[in-house]
Formats: sequence, C-alpha cells, structure tokens
Amino acid sequence: MKTITNQYILVNTDFSKTGTIAVLHGIKLSILLNKNLYLININNKKIGENKNKLKIISENIHNEYNIEVAYDIIPGKPEKLNEIKSIASGLKKNIDPLLIIIGINNNIKGLLKLIKISKTPIISIQNKNLTKDFYNNIIVPMDFLKEAKEKLLWAIYFGKNIGSTIHFLFAEEKDEYLHQKSEDNLMFTKKTLSNYPNIKYKIHKINRGKKSIDECALIFTKEEIPGLIIIMRNKNYIFSRPEKKIILNNEKTSIMCLNRNENFYVPCI
Repeated sequence: MKTITNQYILVNTDFSKTGTIAVLHGIKLSILLNKNLYLININNKKIGENKNKLKIISENIHNEYNIEVAYDIIPGKPEKLNEIKSIASGLKKNIDPLLIIIGINNNIKGLLKLIKISKTPIISIQNKNLTKDFYNNIIVPMDFLKEAKEKLLWAIYFGKNIGSTIHFLFAEEKDEYLHQKSEDNLMFTKKTLSNYPNIKYKIHKINRGKKSIDECALIFTKEEIPGLIIIMRNKNYIFSRPEKKIILNNEKTSIMCLNRNENFYVPCI
C-alpha cells in the first residue's frame, strides 16, 4: 500500500479488549485514508515485554494489510495519557498525526484532559466490536454556534476521502435568535457542500426538546443509522464536561471530538 509521507493514524493501546478494538479502528482508517499507523503503549512496567507485544502486533498488521506500522513504548501512567500531547503535536518522533484513537479503559480523566489541549481530533473507542460498514456513515450534530462549521469541514474530509454518507442533524430551535443562527449554519453547510458535488449527504431536522443536539445524535445512531459521531469540545461547562456523557454513552458508539481550531484547518480538504 502506498502511504503519504510520515502522516500517521496514532493509536494508544493497552492490549485490553478495548485497546485491541482501538487498533482495529486504526487499521480500518489507515486503509480507508491511505495513512501510516503508529501504535503506542503508555507504561512504567513490563516495558520490554510490552514493546515485544507491539512489535508482534505491528508485524502482523504489516503482513496482513501491507500497512507501514511504527510503534513505541511511552514511559508514564497508562491512565493519564500525558505523553500523547507531545507526540500528537509532532514534538516527538517526528510524526504528523492526522487522528488519535484511544480505547477507554479506566482513563476517562486523562482522556478529557487530553481532549482539552489536543489540536489533533481524538476518536474515543469503547468495548464494542467494529463493524465492516461503521465508517460508511458520519453523524454530525450541528447547532447554532459558529464552531459547528469546523465539524462540517471534517465531515467533508471523510466524505471526500472515504465516500461516507454525511448525516447533518439540525435542531428546530423555538427561540427566534437561536433558530436564525441555526438556519445560518444550515445555509453555510449547503453552500459549502455545493463545492463537493460527489459527497453524499442528508439533512435531518431534529426536535431536540430539552436534549442537546449531541444527545440527539446518540439517539439517531441508536434508532436510525449507526456511525461515527463528530462533536466539539464544550468550553463553557459549569459542573461537568458535557462531552464526558457523550463519550461514555451507553450504546458504546465511537465519538470523534474536536477542539476549536482558529485557522479552520483540515488536511487535504
């Protein structure tokens, strides 16, 4: 398989079932997006043993899928995910991460802290087997905030490079001001997508009631169409991070979380 420079799908694995599923997501996206794969394990113990495990896993992946795979052990506490920050930003190992994939396994606090500072999108994985057609559908809850436009650009990236069908969820806001803001985002979405006639997408109007549009996306994937949900990190929380509830959803749906990017940069858009 021809890969693009040194750009990687970065996967943190702890050799648990969830960690293994995270690796499978990494393999899938490496194939679909034509990227290299970078496996890391954060650990202060059994460094030699775990590095050998990574070596065997990497060789098996390369032999079966013809993917270029790098790997390394990162010293640290597995649940804190501290070292991923510098790796993800390209400060270490000279890699250019496109996406970070992390299996949730007693590390939610560390994951939320990483999401807060990471400029690289993070896909959180729970203990749910990856289906063959999972990335055929991308679910994008669109609210009235301007940050929603960044989710649109990443959705276009998936639609353009994978051929996913993009499902945009827009709330039918009762408040006149919020309704207008939501309609502005809808118009922007349609106008932007007009530049990509080959991208498949659908607009869904949602009566969200008292739920957030992100919560409505979880209901949509459960009752209508399963797929990857793209959300933005909420900077204005008071009591708890709202994305925590979404990431730890009962359906164990995988969530891609973005931080606001001032430059609205999405690679290869």
